[in-house]
Amino acid sequence: MIEPELYESVKVFKELFDNMGSGIVIFETKDNGKNFIIKEMNKAGLILSQIKRKSIIGKNILDVFPGVKEFGLFDILQRVWKTGKPEHFPTAFYQDDRIAGWTENYVYKLPSGKIVAIFEEQTERIEAIENYKKRVEFEKTISTISSRFVNPVNVDEAINSSLKDIGNLSKASRSYLFLFNENNRTMSNTHEWCADGVDLQIEELQNVPIKPFSWSINKLKKGEILNIDKVKDLPPEASAEKEEFLRENIKSLIFLPVKIGEEVGGFIGFDNVRAPEKLSEEDLNLLKLSSDIIGNALKRKETEQELEEFNRKLKNRVKRRTKELEESEEKYRRIAEESHLAICILQDDVIKYANQNIADLYEYTIEEILNWKPGEFVRIFAQDSLDFVLEQVKRKQAGDTDIITHYPIHCIKKSGELFWVDNISTTIIYNGKPADLFTLIDITERKQVDEKLKESEEKYRKAYFQANLYRDIFAHDLNNILQNINSSVELSSLYLNNPDKLHTIRELYEIINEQVNRGKKLINNVRKITEIDESEIHLEKTEINRVLNRAIDFLKNSFQTRTLNIQVNAPDKRIYVKANDLLLDVFENILINAVRYNEKSKIEISVDISKEQEEDKDYIKMEFKDNGIGISDYRKNSIFEKGIRKGQRSKGMGLGLSLVKRIIDSYQGKIWVEDRKKGDYKQGSNFVVLIHTAR
Repeated sequence: MIEPELYESVKVFKELFDNMGSGIVIFETKDNGKNFIIKEMNKAGLILSQIKRKSIIGKNILDVFPGVKEFGLFDILQRVWKTGKPEHFPTAFYQDDRIAGWTENYVYKLPSGKIVAIFEEQTERIEAIENYKKRVEFEKTISTISSRFVNPVNVDEAINSSLKDIGNLSKASRSYLFLFNENNRTMSNTHEWCADGVDLQIEELQNVPIKPFSWSINKLKKGEILNIDKVKDLPPEASAEKEEFLRENIKSLIFLPVKIGEEVGGFIGFDNVRAPEKLSEEDLNLLKLSSDIIGNALKRKETEQELEEFNRKLKNRVKRRTKELEESEEKYRRIAEESHLAICILQDDVIKYANQNIADLYEYTIEEILNWKPGEFVRIFAQDSLDFVLEQVKRKQAGDTDIITHYPIHCIKKSGELFWVDNISTTIIYNGKPADLFTLIDITERKQVDEKLKESEEKYRKAYFQANLYRDIFAHDLNNILQNINSSVELSSLYLNNPDKLHTIRELYEIINEQVNRGKKLINNVRKITEIDESEIHLEKTEINRVLNRAIDFLKNSFQTRTLNIQVNAPDKRIYVKANDLLLDVFENILINAVRYNEKSKIEISVDISKEQEEDKDYIKMEFKDNGIGISDYRKNSIFEKGIRKGQRSKGMGLGLSLVKRIIDSYQGKIWVEDRKKGDYKQGSNFVVLIHTAR
């Protein structure tokens, strides 16, 4: 090789050495392999080792990294020096008085006899995996607790099982539930779980006075979470709590407020938490979700909270120019060849250099890669990344040799398998001409972890909002139902001995019966919402008049004391749509609203059925017209939103129209409300439903 070419080649491999994202250290052996002297370390290695070059060059590895023998790398250095065979030292934890972290090492021997170690910082990846496992464990436990309260056979058993789950999750010796008694002066331990070897205390903790524990109880009633790492460090105002906790040999504890309805009605406690590190605010909030679920179960069950997304991408920078290094071309070529990175050089749309790693990564031979014609290198890129890669290459070829880029690329192997790489690209001078230097790392596994985290977060967020919806529905509607039943029972008791009031008692009985049916309907509706959210909707050919007649019969039986006049106007006796069993709930909810929100003595309802076409699609159009109180313009859209409708006249089940809207959406249909007489909403409403025709 002529001298200018050798000069440029040395510069290229010096550039590779000094600017790689991985740490590289070169050792010289002394005393027949008993000592290893540091001769050189690149910039990345100095950064990862948190040390300056002048403080390590010429020093023994044991003086700079005293933990290297216990770590296991020293034995590998000696073995590679003796055998000359490269070795891979898998990810392991290194620690000394100065630094600590997870690293992965590759060790090989140069022809000159020097030993080269390439090391990669893995701490962030290991911590990310552990945090992911921890989040998954939290999510799995909370999900298990949440599902346990959907339709529990025994609420007490469900609470005890949940206390065991969250007690194990927080590594506590004892977990328990305290509820404030009605007088709010005492509290009782109602449920308890203890780890092996820990004595139960539930029998001794009944009707405990609250006043001596006012410091902690006041904080809990404000919704605060108490995370007490050391009981002995409690403030003076918590002296009563401190004395009692120390008497019970409690060294640390966590209290979670349990909100029952609108007020805090008790708390969940964890004694002697033995977690290896202090629980974070996010961890405590996830534990708080379990207390919310139990609180909702005591008032009418279940809630869940979201999972925080976390991820950090690896960033490395590579510089273009370096000073001349007086070492042989073979030395730097070996560094590139033995590197765990995939490296190639692109010049004039042709790959001029490729190491074995890049050949293995794409399942080609080096000879195949180097024989590709100009422009054929694009075969290694997937279609969705090709345009972006070509744009980056074009920018560099335009003459800007200072461009450094770092981006993920979707690639394709020779076999057709798709995978992701993290690419660091810069412009260098190769054989006297500008060229593109690429270093690639396979990040397919990290991409898959990212996708799983996103899916997990979305599922967790969805469950959280569903749980809140169910909680509000039960808190609102069951209270109304129970209040109506209670009022009817009280009135009935006044007329029991009065024969003249027999007809009134019958009317009150019908009201009670109607409220019981409403309660059953509410439970069924919540179950059906869960089916809509969690299962794939299966549609089939459904005869609309048959379903409508069933809904009308149900309406008449439910409102026997009201005068109903219902007219159905249909073009054919048999009309078919694409729907399922939930269509009956659509009709029943709309018809029930037409009666419930109607103050007239005679209720008029007409159902007009017709055919309609929109955007080349055939629909069956159904118009439910009533003479009720109507719906003002500003409420016409909000009545279909999730949750409970609030307003002067909103006394019915807020779930109804939300359920109707979600069912119609699952049919890919449409629903809206109009004035029965345009411009005057007080003349009644017209609910319009469009459902796809079934042939």
